[in-house]
Amino acid sequence: MKSQPAIDKNPTADITALRNHLVSAFDSLRTGQMDSKELVEINNTAGKIISACKVQLAYHHLRGEAPHIPFIHGNTDTTALPPASGALAAPQP
Repeated sequence: MKSQPAIDKNPTADITALRNHLVSAFDSLRTGQMDSKELVEINNTAGKIISACKVQLAYHHLRGEAPHIPFIHGNTDTTALPPASGALAAPQP
């Protein structure tokens, strides 16, 4: 195994960190610091993380909610998000 490049300490902190990690990993493949098998595993895991976020977003969209999801929004303060455009109204009890 080749030496690991310096990559973000927490590549799953948010979507931007994950994207930066993937770009860095791809660059490492191109320079020979990482083998393709390792990059395949990183991409596979990243895809599963993103798919889980898609499910969470779809669920909240169906409920007419626009929650603050730290992975997507990062550290921005979005305590008063408006409902998603075109979202269905939340069910009334």
